[in-house]
Amino acid sequence: MTISDGRTRTSGSALSRWMMIGGLLFRAASIISAAEVEVASEAALREAISSAGPGDRILLAAGEWKDLDLAFSFAGTAEDPITIAAAVPGKTILGGTTRLAVEGQHGVIAGLRFVDATVVDGASALVQLGGSGRPAASIRLTDCAFEACNPDRPEIRYAWIRLQGREHEIDHCLFAGQNHSGVTVQIVVDEQGPGHLIHHNHFRDRAPGTGNGFEMIQIGQSPDSLKKSGCVVERNWFVRCDGETEIISSKTDGNRIGGNLFLESSGTVTLRHGNRSTVESNFFIGRGKAGSGGVRVIGEGHRVGRNYYGGLTGRTGGVVVLYCGIPDSPLNGYFKADNALIESNLFEGNSGNGIYLNGGFGGRGRTLLPAEIRIRDNLFRVGGDGVVAVAGGLNDVVFEDNLYEGGVDTGVIEPGGLFEWTEPEYGATGPWAWRSAGEVGPTESWPRAQEVGPVWQLSLPGLSLIERARLLELARAQSGQTKALKGSLTDHADAILAAGAVYAVTDNDALPPSGNPHDYYSTGPYWWPDPASPDGLPYILIDGKFNPERDLVSDREPLLGMIGDVEVMGLAYAVTGDEWYAAWGHRLLRTWFLDPETGMTPHLRHAQAIPGRSEGRGTGIIDTHPFAELVDAVALLESSPGFPAEDAAALRDWFGRYLDWLLTSPNGRDEAESVNNHGTAYDLQVAALMSFLGKEDALRAYLETVTRARIDRQFEADGAQPQELRRTRTWSYSTENLEHFFKLGLIGRRVGVDLFAYMNPKGGSLRNALGYLLPSVCDPERWNHPQETEWQEEFITVVLAVGGGVYGDPELEAARQCLRVASNQLEAFVLRPETGEVAGNKP
Repeated sequence: MTISDGRTRTSGSALSRWMMIGGLLFRAASIISAAEVEVASEAALREAISSAGPGDRILLAAGEWKDLDLAFSFAGTAEDPITIAAAVPGKTILGGTTRLAVEGQHGVIAGLRFVDATVVDGASALVQLGGSGRPAASIRLTDCAFEACNPDRPEIRYAWIRLQGREHEIDHCLFAGQNHSGVTVQIVVDEQGPGHLIHHNHFRDRAPGTGNGFEMIQIGQSPDSLKKSGCVVERNWFVRCDGETEIISSKTDGNRIGGNLFLESSGTVTLRHGNRSTVESNFFIGRGKAGSGGVRVIGEGHRVGRNYYGGLTGRTGGVVVLYCGIPDSPLNGYFKADNALIESNLFEGNSGNGIYLNGGFGGRGRTLLPAEIRIRDNLFRVGGDGVVAVAGGLNDVVFEDNLYEGGVDTGVIEPGGLFEWTEPEYGATGPWAWRSAGEVGPTESWPRAQEVGPVWQLSLPGLSLIERARLLELARAQSGQTKALKGSLTDHADAILAAGAVYAVTDNDALPPSGNPHDYYSTGPYWWPDPASPDGLPYILIDGKFNPERDLVSDREPLLGMIGDVEVMGLAYAVTGDEWYAAWGHRLLRTWFLDPETGMTPHLRHAQAIPGRSEGRGTGIIDTHPFAELVDAVALLESSPGFPAEDAAALRDWFGRYLDWLLTSPNGRDEAESVNNHGTAYDLQVAALMSFLGKEDALRAYLETVTRARIDRQFEADGAQPQELRRTRTWSYSTENLEHFFKLGLIGRRVGVDLFAYMNPKGGSLRNALGYLLPSVCDPERWNHPQETEWQEEFITVVLAVGGGVYGDPELEAARQCLRVASNQLEAFVLRPETGEVAGNKP
């Protein structure tokens, strides 16, 4: 049967049910069930909800839905829930004043994106599951995003999500950019054992608040502290969540907080009220951030175990703090942390004390010391002057089989069960190695980036060249093409790990003219020993003919090896989340750039030297043009929680100094003045580094002046490139130069400079240049210019992929079918933008 908006309903059983629309409860007529209905207006949505039955799916059309205020009730079953979802996940955007107030049972809300939405007058949350006094159970919010849903004034308080009822589920959602008063996800415990489940969500970028009520998750209130809650918060990411001391506030009995990642967050997991909760297998990684902490323990019978704490500054006295209590405390006061078990935790490199035994003593009337505390099987690697493994003192605390690094005072008098430990025996440093720590630390790593947040959105840093949407496609790998590409990528990454090759500029036996092994050294590719000279000096030029000697005496090959392996590690980490890839990429980068024993100095004074003629030339700067791709890989690897913050900062400092050298040195200025592909490659390096370093204003100015001027000089009206056609390898140089320009075009579109549409005064353009090359893609015999070495397809492969996305020209797609299987199909895939436009690449 057909209903309004041209929607069709499949046949099924007829039934009646109660529904609530716009706050009014009424009995729906008997209807046909098991429908999939797409709606494009609020009226159609209300009509569809009014007739929905078990198994029905209501799909909201893509586009912006403003000021949507719905109160309704699900009447699904466990086997056949009712679903309200985006027709295209992530493309249905709710804004303005918004409220979804949901009752009933067995319903799903999926794929919606809330952007800059605020609550309607009188509402306590954007999304309210239960709470009107009628039963609500088993409602799932999944695959949704809530972004900057803030009021004009930050003191206005409301929750983004509020849960009441039983066994609701929030999973694979994003909560980002909250800066106002109010809990992000608030659980109201108005009955025993609601048992809600919150998992695989991404919470990030919560601005510091001005007091209480800025938690990311709050489970109950102090009057509910004697109720058993049984809620589970597991496998979530909390990144830069700085709202208040309590990132998660557990205020009821029997909750479990496990397997989460807390990264660079100024706050703690706080067992504020209630008893017998568990905090286990979490990762707390502070990277030295002020106020970053671990767990605060208040109440009795709690277990804190198998957690990793690294780089934390401590909060309220330590990383794990056991609180003292108030005599005859009211429910909203402090109960002493009796009968707590602190076991199998790993503390490493924290500047705050590891465990603080009597937190808060004397303040706010807290005079009762915790009792019956057991601390066992923990491992302490203490970092920082004046920091101890265990601080404070309790008369009856029991220590069993703990290990701490030698020479560190524990701060505890005669701590039986604490043993000196002098040599790490659990493998490489870094949180990816904890499985080899025996009985200490988490049993598994943090959830991968691909496992948290909406499946239609991959959390990635800002990138210069790579299309974030393409990485998402690879991560999902739903098509034959993406499955094959992802498989080849991970196979390559695994082969790199197995080979274990590490590259260093200092491994070269041939010293540069400076005599400093840290200086990069290479020789000109077309320069050969003079046969007429006894010692071959000075070398002579044979254009187009490579001298194999250059890769025997130069740093070029190891440089390219390092860059290629780092690019593979970055891509593999981005699409799999495997921390081993990030760890190896970090090692390669640190060895080449940062290690005092092996690191390269940030200049190319001795690149493409010519024996007997030159100690290094501006021409040699082309050796590092792959830095344009490398910095995207660096950004991907830096997004790993295990990538040390100090090394990320040091890398940006290195590339900043190298950029300064490019822009100011004689060699750099010489290369900048080049009028052929060397000048274009120089621009590509400069632009990519400016983008990587966040110098957007300088980048925009550079592209608008320097790079556009190159288009003026280098392209004729018919697309010919005269400077490249003068050489002996005309096809190679023409396609490589155009590839550089197309990559510059991708960078330019990120900052509003459209090189793809630009036409020079002669009528030349990037599109015309591609048209000049196009006939020879499928028929190389039509290329009537010299090409003294083999025919190359890797450059034109990328140009056609990017051009196909930018221009949406079917002729470009047809030409791609003529290509042989090129070695850089993966690069072509990840650089290809959305058809007709370049997708945004900002985080």
